[in-house]
Amino acid sequence: MVKEILRCAEAYRKQVIFVSSYAHLRKEKFPSFVEYVLVDANKEEADLAIINKSGKGDLAVTDDLGLSGILLAKGVYVLTSRGKLLTNEEMDFLLDVRYQSAKQRRSGLRTKGPKKLTQDNQSNFQKQLEKILSNQQEF
Repeated sequence: MVKEILRCAEAYRKQVIFVSSYAHLRKEKFPSFVEYVLVDANKEEADLAIINKSGKGDLAVTDDLGLSGILLAKGVYVLTSRGKLLTNEEMDFLLDVRYQSAKQRRSGLRTKGPKKLTQDNQSNFQKQLEKILSNQQEF
């Protein structure tokens, strides 16, 4: 997704902030419109940095439903890696599904994780990202 984000951000002249922990350190050099924030590997450290750096009208790309719920409450648009734009209306349901799956895992049942990203997912992500960036002036 990094390549797609960089390409679209450059085309629409948008600033990008990538946040990662030392455990996921990226070594490539980013263009000047990218701010790279490196945080400790402590639990939730990257999430807190994203929450603190984001504001109403921003766009965040994440598959973390807990983080998504907080960002949506702040007025941040949230796009998943599969190209789905999340809404406040569906967050209660999505968080409940996540909770029920965690409950099943704690009781010893196996639950399925997400399917592997496909070329269609990547294409859908890119189309959705371009659609958002081309139609939204506040980004």
